[in-house]
Amino acid sequence: MTMVCSPRSIDECRLSLKRFHYGFLSARMAEWVYLVTLNWMVLVLFKSASAVGVVNACRLIPVVLVSVPSGILADRYSCRKLLSLIYLLAALFTFGVGWALVTKASLTVLCVMVFLRELVAGMEPPARNLFLSELCPQELPRALASNASVLNLGRVVGPSAAGYLLVHWNLPGIFALASVGTALCALSTFCQPETECSSKRASTSDTG
Repeated sequence: MTMVCSPRSIDECRLSLKRFHYGFLSARMAEWVYLVTLNWMVLVLFKSASAVGVVNACRLIPVVLVSVPSGILADRYSCRKLLSLIYLLAALFTFGVGWALVTKASLTVLCVMVFLRELVAGMEPPARNLFLSELCPQELPRALASNASVLNLGRVVGPSAAGYLLVHWNLPGIFALASVGTALCALSTFCQPETECSSKRASTSDTG
């Protein structure tokens, strides 16, 4: 499906991109805090490297399973709404994973929660990339470059923040913070203006 998005001014594009990246940085840092804390707590609670491997298998397999469906969804529906929903559900499932660890649930329950979270989170990259192309079509190279910079910044700061939090915070607080960080990205994405391209795509999906 090919859509031509109506042009927006350069200043509007840059402002929208900046607002989105504030929330996106929050989500990336939250993702790394979640990931480091998850692996550490699995090792502490189950005292087994095999348990860590099983949990990470449940974390990575869904990414492969949803790669094609996520692209189809991103092409058919409003990327702004889809991406907001993805971040919101990821925040809720992050809280669910934290609950499983805090209550010392079985490894099976924990793996199910991790699997469900990654089913949702695995749909984020295609929707985000298409959203960026609609949000800032006149400066797409700039948008992609700045997005990659935010990704790398989150990769640097997030694990360091996780280490600090593991020493100074309790487990419920860490997962609550990770959930809030992801939810903030859902809010910043939802508050972006709907592009005409997304509106046309959603309208076409509803009628066809």
